[in-house]
Amino acid sequence: MEEIYGIVAEQEEGFFPEYLIESFKAAPAAHIEGAVKTIWLAVDPASHQSSEIGLAAITYTRGHVVLLGTASVRVGKGDMRDCCNGIVGFAEMIVDCRGLDTATLVPIIECNHSEVVAREILAALQNALGAKIALPWSRKRIQNVSDGLGIYTTAKAKLASVLLVRKIIAEERIRPWSGLATICDSAFKGSVKVPVTAEEAFENLCEQLGAFRDHPDGSISGKEGGAAEDDQAMALLMCIHWADTVKTANPHMLE
Repeated sequence: MEEIYGIVAEQEEGFFPEYLIESFKAAPAAHIEGAVKTIWLAVDPASHQSSEIGLAAITYTRGHVVLLGTASVRVGKGDMRDCCNGIVGFAEMIVDCRGLDTATLVPIIECNHSEVVAREILAALQNALGAKIALPWSRKRIQNVSDGLGIYTTAKAKLASVLLVRKIIAEERIRPWSGLATICDSAFKGSVKVPVTAEEAFENLCEQLGAFRDHPDGSISGKEGGAAEDDQAMALLMCIHWADTVKTANPHMLE
């Protein structure tokens, strides 16, 4: 058992114990009742063919987080075009909806594995969504970013994101959208797989969050805590953490 910033991370339960996960699951669906200003889209790219792309999209209404979309996309035999098309398709499910169609979209693309891959993803989003895209990433204002491209996940940022999301769930300030979007590798060209439902995607997100814990080597992840992958949960952690970071640098972009 270890205490980190006042949070006890037990090996059995991790940072998101069952009572928090159940509270998140029980949160009533949120409805978008007016035009929102900003949509935040996090992309945790796959590092190899057997891993998954994690996706999350959120917005803020009255100080609360609305989870607009969540997804885990196994790359498998998919190529870069398939991956980019899947990410664009996920974004379009959200931005084409009433109340969200006039919002600015901020991509939060992790660059740790490859800036080249991050640029491919960003280019695909820009080609599809054009002027909707905003890029607040400037090293002059925000640490651990690649100018005009995306972000770098550090151990410090990961811990901060875990603690922030835990606090938001505990305060019941996050709700899934009534039109929750998701996507999977069934969207890849030639795929015959059955699409994942929004309910299945949300359940997988909760399972991955529940697996996040502190490991003996000092790292934090959900990959050894009962979940096969943690990319979907990591995308949500990234999304909320970096939206909060940008809020500090550019307060007008939050709502």
